[in-house]
Amino acid sequence: MKIDLNGKWEYRPIAHTRICANGDLIESTEGLPKAGIMDIPNNWEIAGIHDFTGKIEFIRYFVVKLDDIQDKLPFLCFEGIDYFAEIYLNEKYIGYHEGYFQPFEFNIKGLLKEQNILKVIVNSPMEDPETVWPNNKVLIKGVLNHHDARPGGWNLEQGQTKNTGGIWNNVYIDLRPSCFIKNIKWIPTLLKDGTAKVNIKTDIYCVKPGNYDVNIEIDGEKYERKIEIQNIVEEKDFVITIKSPKLWWTWDTGEPYLYHLKVSLVKEGELIHSKELDVGIRSFTYDSSNNEWLLNNEKIFIRGTNIIPTQWLSEYTNEKIQKDIKLIKEANINSVRVHAHITRKEFYEACDKEGILVWQDFPLQWSYDRSDRFIENAITQIKDMVETLYNHTSIGIWCCHNEPSVNTEELDVVLYKTVCALDSTRYVHKHSDYREHPYPGWYYTSMEEFMTKPYKPIVSEFGAQAMPNIKIAKEICGETWPPDWDKMEYHDFQYDETFNVAKIQMGNNLEEFIKNSQLYQAKLLKYAIEEYRLDKYKDLSGIYQFMFVDCWPSITWSIVDYNREPKLGYFALKKAYQPLLPVVKMIRNTWMKEKGVEIRLYVINDYHKDIENYQYELLIKKDGNETIIKSGDFNIEKDTVKEILKFTYSASKELPDGDYKLVARILDSSKKIVSSNDYEIKIVSMKANNK
Repeated sequence: MKIDLNGKWEYRPIAHTRICANGDLIESTEGLPKAGIMDIPNNWEIAGIHDFTGKIEFIRYFVVKLDDIQDKLPFLCFEGIDYFAEIYLNEKYIGYHEGYFQPFEFNIKGLLKEQNILKVIVNSPMEDPETVWPNNKVLIKGVLNHHDARPGGWNLEQGQTKNTGGIWNNVYIDLRPSCFIKNIKWIPTLLKDGTAKVNIKTDIYCVKPGNYDVNIEIDGEKYERKIEIQNIVEEKDFVITIKSPKLWWTWDTGEPYLYHLKVSLVKEGELIHSKELDVGIRSFTYDSSNNEWLLNNEKIFIRGTNIIPTQWLSEYTNEKIQKDIKLIKEANINSVRVHAHITRKEFYEACDKEGILVWQDFPLQWSYDRSDRFIENAITQIKDMVETLYNHTSIGIWCCHNEPSVNTEELDVVLYKTVCALDSTRYVHKHSDYREHPYPGWYYTSMEEFMTKPYKPIVSEFGAQAMPNIKIAKEICGETWPPDWDKMEYHDFQYDETFNVAKIQMGNNLEEFIKNSQLYQAKLLKYAIEEYRLDKYKDLSGIYQFMFVDCWPSITWSIVDYNREPKLGYFALKKAYQPLLPVVKMIRNTWMKEKGVEIRLYVINDYHKDIENYQYELLIKKDGNETIIKSGDFNIEKDTVKEILKFTYSASKELPDGDYKLVARILDSSKKIVSSNDYEIKIVSMKANNK
């Protein structure tokens, strides 16, 4: 039974706050926003308190019927507050919490009255520019506090605007019996004989020692254990053998099967408390000797993306989550890196259900304070991350830090060892550093450098910026042309890289610029992905494009804008990420009729099944007219890359000079087109060139 405390709360801003280099908190009461009423859960930026960094006092009045809770243990539960929180109930201080992503709770037995006042003082401060932010940060908020895709980017004056503070998730009182199941860990192990041993590690809170029964149901199959409880909190392990386990796979390699687990605490035949979870059986490891990811002891090639779905988690509704998951799967993505933050539990639940493998970052982005005190805080919070997300089968990778600098040999080493000690069922990555993030064609050289397959064996970022679609672009750029470049920079636009590295043409208006920008991103992504995928399992077993969606109305590396409208890059990635993909390699894209061009056709098969009796077609297409230049039968083994064809082609003299598409198609045994890819080519004659 729960008492819901969401809804209308009174709020009163009480101070602007700033963290200084010595750890002191400076407060100012000048120019505070007005008090008012706020719907909770909410981030205050979303609720209309704009660009405020500081303390806000929130108050909720509520009524409790004391007769209804007489035999219950009441716990005051918060599912998310950003960032510091002081909690008072009926004027009594009951606790403090630091961190934005963790759920936390307090036992409030004996503190409730008929009429109650709950007060929460939330402090989401600014970090002092230069002395703390950006190179000595102490707030563990990752990309919600410092990133080049958030408001203001690196700008010292603007980079901490649009603060993420607030009571962003549910608040309630959970009424529990005097003995209850506090926590469950589902720890599966696959054995060589094909069976699975599952350790159901259970924390039981009980104020009445004695003998109890624990009933376990796994998909309706019942198991019983008798236990003796001697302490208020007891940890009990229950091991169950599953003889023919149904395994959890990514959506493209099999079924993401989830078991329904129910654990019940029983006393003398009477149910006291129960807890239910949807959980899977899978193993996920990294074979460092071959640089291969193994899902259930089978190789898997990762076609991934990075995601930062929002800056303000209160607005990441289940509707938006489901839309993102749908877009992700439709783009043939089988893995998502939750980039330098922790998002809502509903996102992980959707990934569990839909078979999307998750690379989960701890919220550290770039440089942090190097003191022992900060490391202690980071250890506490990374433990919270692992404990909070442990039962999500989709999570296969923990990563301790994104793009560290001064912290690599101190903080990151300690965090790595901490996570390894907590979780032996997943791969732990010490940090995702710049050596894994190739950006040719954006920060340096040209996209053709992807031909060398840079930064293997783990590629956890790559890409290029592209303008959002017209509605958001107009909100940012306005109606004048050229736009206000300073305003665009605040919205994360990178001028130098756009015009001087990528050499994107500005065009004559906003619409032309959007098209040019998106075409460039699409071309780079398709080229890079094809080059990497042709190198499958040659010291490379996966790639993560950066990034999937804009986390606010901005100009970033995303392929979907903040309104969830795909850019051209989305469709390019969708095409290049097809599990069964034909790839054409040509020595040039301009074909002269008087001279042949060498063409190679490869097929990439990421499916865990052999492909037999399929056909390929190569054709030239223009204005709806198609000319087949080569076709034939082929087979390809599961999870491999194969060169299907190599030949020299001379364009027919009957074909008019001009722009064409070279199309590669794959047809199944019933002649249905199951995969297609295309390339821009130009056909010219010597006579035309000499004009």
